[in-house]
Amino acid sequence: MTAFIIVLAVLMIASLVISGVVYTRQQALAQRESQTKHLKQNFQETEHIFNFIMKVDDQPDIAIALHNQLLDLAHQLLKINKKSEEFQSLFGRLKAQAAELKEGTLKPRGEQTVANDTMLQKNSTLLNATGQRLSRLKVRGLLPVAQYEEHLSHLKKLVFTIEYDSHMAMADKQIEDNNIVKAIDHLKHARDTLKKTRADIEDKNGKIKTLSDQIQCLLREGQLAQAVKDTSYSTGTP
Repeated sequence: MTAFIIVLAVLMIASLVISGVVYTRQQALAQRESQTKHLKQNFQETEHIFNFIMKVDDQPDIAIALHNQLLDLAHQLLKINKKSEEFQSLFGRLKAQAAELKEGTLKPRGEQTVANDTMLQKNSTLLNATGQRLSRLKVRGLLPVAQYEEHLSHLKKLVFTIEYDSHMAMADKQIEDNNIVKAIDHLKHARDTLKKTRADIEDKNGKIKTLSDQIQCLLREGQLAQAVKDTSYSTGTP
């Protein structure tokens, strides 16, 4: 009887130990899955911003800062998923990409002009996201304050260039299409962009005056065209 009780007690203790081990492993697995999910989401968001900057910027500095963050996130993913071929491949690809960025064989493309207001708004949203991402890196101590200030200054110039150049290009297109009203609207947006930017713009006041003169010239042309049209209508002239 005593032996039976002892065996039963041993079995109960073993069951408790096994249950504890299983529970601990389940908790560790759940924690690893949660960390992986969070890191992957952070990686995807950062990669989206990095790809955007590689498309529109003409300098590599911000892209390199964002890529360093991608490399760090990939390393964290690999650290908690050591046997994952997916993350091993990702980390290897990013290391090779980092070398290309450093050597200058991989460069941002500098595509700064867009064709419509929808694309311009999308770019504006992503530029804001870039500034927020850089600020987060600075707060976490992953980006020195001096570098952050340099990147922020460049980002302000990039915001201006994309908005200004795009509105000027769209204005030219509307003038070609003889749509004076829309052309004037884009020129006004370009002028407002010049007025409110904090970026260092060469001959800023001169550019504002030139745009104002161009707007007035188009207004006079539009009024003249309308007057001719009204006269033709009233006289029945085709």
